[in-house]
Amino acid sequence: MESSDKKRYVCTSEGCSASFARSEHLKTHMRTHTGERPYVCTAEGCNASFAQSSNLAIHMRTHTGEKPYVCTAEGCSASFTTSGSLAIHMRTHTGERPYVCTAEGCSASFTTSGHLAIHMRTHTGEKPYVCTAEGCSASFTTSGHLAVHMRTHTGEKPYVCTAEGCSASFAQSSNLAIHMRTHTGEKPYVCTAEGCSASFAQSGHLAIHMRTHTGERPYVCTAEGCSASFAQSGHLAIHMRTHTAEYAIRRKKAEQTVATLLDELGIPYRREYHVPFSEIGGTFARIDFWLWPDDPTRTVFLEVDEEQHTHYPVECDPSRLAKVIEVRTLGGRTDPLCVVRYNPDAFKVDGTTVRTSKKERHAALAETLTTFHTHPISALLPVQIHYMYYNVLDKEPEVWYDADFPDVFRDLVTFQ
Repeated sequence: MESSDKKRYVCTSEGCSASFARSEHLKTHMRTHTGERPYVCTAEGCNASFAQSSNLAIHMRTHTGEKPYVCTAEGCSASFTTSGSLAIHMRTHTGERPYVCTAEGCSASFTTSGHLAIHMRTHTGEKPYVCTAEGCSASFTTSGHLAVHMRTHTGEKPYVCTAEGCSASFAQSSNLAIHMRTHTGEKPYVCTAEGCSASFAQSGHLAIHMRTHTGERPYVCTAEGCSASFAQSGHLAIHMRTHTAEYAIRRKKAEQTVATLLDELGIPYRREYHVPFSEIGGTFARIDFWLWPDDPTRTVFLEVDEEQHTHYPVECDPSRLAKVIEVRTLGGRTDPLCVVRYNPDAFKVDGTTVRTSKKERHAALAETLTTFHTHPISALLPVQIHYMYYNVLDKEPEVWYDADFPDVFRDLVTFQ
């Protein structure tokens, strides 16, 4: 008798050597060559079709809502449309990770073969999903990453906020999920450090916060002679630009734009005001603008902080300000000090980039400066630091969450 597992039904398509034990399996396989999809969805408005009847049966469950494969783990009510999805889910209970990376020195393992395949590309460097937009050569390890990237070309934002009165939309479902927490107030990522009750809407913000406890600054500048390090990769990327000639030109341009505004407003100033630190054993500080320098009742400094000065370690600006305050005190200056830190670039609110027009920014800056010059200053706040267009995290200035931001300055900070 002929062996039951003999594969005697062979594909006849050129270049294909597939073979099967049963004729119906060969017939199904041939549709991968012909493109035939004879099993058609009958749901109204749906024109999906499939090469196999089993795939149609699974698809129909998206219309009926049927999920016949139910998790049997105690306390879990998850259910699925396919047995394969249930099998993968069960590994979350058993801890089984049967798909193991074979690269030397790597012990990563995964619950699905697909996740292992994606991981292997971190070793091979393979990026098989290539952008087809003209002039763009971007490529990606997963089709999902390519799909998200393509929206940067099409402008498509299919994930829309459903909160009443909100029209926000996003290119990624994960960004929508994060945005929805601005409506619900949910902060599911909680700090586990003893005595700390901080919580966050995003896991990335929690990771950054945790470095305020550990002091970790894993992103290190590689420029010769520079030892700067940062808690965030984005801050390092911005810092690296300070080692280029283009950055110096851009910085001067940003300061000149503000100088032009001050001239239009008729605000007197001294530009690039040097505060010597020789009395305290240092060099000097350069203040971008000292406004109303002849006013003995208060001192107003305006600093133009390109990209929020994230290219410097966060302690640099407060440390420099502390030295300025010490030098002023030694020189007999007792008038209140107001420092406006103005970022002329984009900023983020809870991880979402915000851009405002030049006209709107200049109007806000003009109003702020006028307020600082004309309104009474509390004797309880001899120093006030006002951040404009800096990142905001959970309704607080993001700099507050950095371990290197001095506690002594926290109560002196206001922002908009």
